[in-house]
Amino acid sequence: MKLSTLSLALLSVASYISFGSTEENLSELTPTYHEPKNILFGCDIGGSSHVKWVLTILEEMSARGHQTFYSTKDDQLKFVEDYSKVQGLSSGKPIFTKEEYRTMMPEYCLMSPIDMTVFMISSFSKGFAKDYNHFVQTFKEKKIDLAVCDHFNSACAEAAYNTKIPFVVTSTLTYSPDMSSPYVSTEIFSIHHPVSVGVSVLDRFKDKIISPIQFLYRAWPVIQKINQEKKDAGIPLHGDPMSVLKDSIKLVNNVFGIEPPRPIGPLVNMIGPIIPQKFAGLNDELKNFLDHRRKVVYVGFGQMAIPTTDDITMIMTAMLENMESEDLD
Repeated sequence: MKLSTLSLALLSVASYISFGSTEENLSELTPTYHEPKNILFGCDIGGSSHVKWVLTILEEMSARGHQTFYSTKDDQLKFVEDYSKVQGLSSGKPIFTKEEYRTMMPEYCLMSPIDMTVFMISSFSKGFAKDYNHFVQTFKEKKIDLAVCDHFNSACAEAAYNTKIPFVVTSTLTYSPDMSSPYVSTEIFSIHHPVSVGVSVLDRFKDKIISPIQFLYRAWPVIQKINQEKKDAGIPLHGDPMSVLKDSIKLVNNVFGIEPPRPIGPLVNMIGPIIPQKFAGLNDELKNFLDHRRKVVYVGFGQMAIPTTDDITMIMTAMLENMESEDLD
């Protein structure tokens, strides 16, 4: 064993000397995926559930020698403060002001799926050409090798697609065609029926046929306006927005755990749950309360959700029933 080890060592040294002694025999290796990359994450709206878990990934990529950037609106830049290795880039003023959020969210939570979708398309596409050009320019200036685009940020995805930069799509829900199956609802019009079990034929017909037609009728003026803005700015048009994402990897943070099981496409990756590693401490009163109780349930709707009276009634009824049965403290 010692002889073979020594022989291998001598052979390695001899090879090094033979290759290193003749200058004309040397050549450079072509760059590979092992080379450090410039990675940019684009997300303009959605809050921490859309941002922080991706920044956690970027922080790890930075630690591995890559250069990472986070492009967003001014009101979302606060999220990068806890990630010192990720460079924040402003893409302009917020899509909504704080006052608009306060007046908009109560109405938004009560909208029908069709009205909600039309509202989202109209709101998120404001200033599309400006955002698109921002990403194209940033990709060029920062020499971006890989873009990471939030599923709400179509300007990021289309800019990467049209400039032939590889891009990854991030989401907290499985919504693209390669995540669907006949018995699971991934479309906004039928998502209130997560699976087809127990759904009547009439409701299925409405979700799959009637609602999409109603949506196209309501959204057509908005779509025409967006397409005209793209034409005026010289941005290529894509008939189906999802076609841009067809060949991209999709990362879905399954921290919420609400996805019905089913087969998914090879480009879809359920990852996580990825959650922040540090949290603000509890005050003494709340800490003392929790320390003296073992069976506790935390009820939260998310930072932008506003529960209706029916929501509160249903949840409080369930909580009281569990307390009466002593399943909760």
